Amino acid sequence: MIPQEVANTIWGYSTLGRVPRGEAWAALEIAVMRLGRDMKAQNVSNTIWGYSTMGRMPRTETLAALESAVARVGPEMDHQGVANTVWGYATLGRRPGAEAWA
Repeated sequence: MIPQEVANTIWGYSTLGRVPRGEAWAALEIAVMRLGRDMKAQNVSNTIWGYSTMGRMPRTETLAALESAVARVGPEMDHQGVANTVWGYATLGRRPGAEAWA
């Protein structure tokens, strides 16, 4: 998978109100960890939005990959991407790491 496909898959599940289970969920978590460094701004915001909409907290390693991605692409996000990302963090009951606020 490429970053956009991972983000679209998570977004799609969340839009359908479904949560992937078992191996599908594990594969998506691994893909986010592996591809987070290559995600574009919209991929990152859609992924965080998707996790929060599904009510699923990313694993520690996955969250770290997403936070690094937010710090890297945050300045490129449009207003909708920023809003979706901040909403996603708030819905998950998390604050973005210090690196993401830079």
